[in-house]
Amino acid sequence: MRKLFLLLIPIFFTSCFVVSGQSEQQVKEKFQINNLLDQWHRDVAESNFDAYFEKMSPTSIFIGTDASENWTIQQFKEFAKPHFDKNKTWNFKALERNVYLNSNVEIAW
Repeated sequence: MRKLFLLLIPIFFTSCFVVSGQSEQQVKEKFQINNLLDQWHRDVAESNFDAYFEKMSPTSIFIGTDASENWTIQQFKEFAKPHFDKNKTWNFKALERNVYLNSNVEIAW
């Protein structure tokens, strides 16, 4: 029974690509993006300042929960540093996430 199950796993995942219309590369990229975002959220929940901000590019813009909260990475670091230092950061858990890729798998949103 276990061997049958192990043999069916690759068939299941291959059929998922066909049904969803996604290439294997797109599925892998989405998996990596989701892992990166999950780790990014764990970094902030654990007050890991360096790991959190290393995942952002130098041109990142942080968009907060208020319409006026649009900060450059440097502005956001300055705002967030005291919270990280006191271990008083936030902890977000994704309930649902939709990641889309262009056809060349070069741009994700």
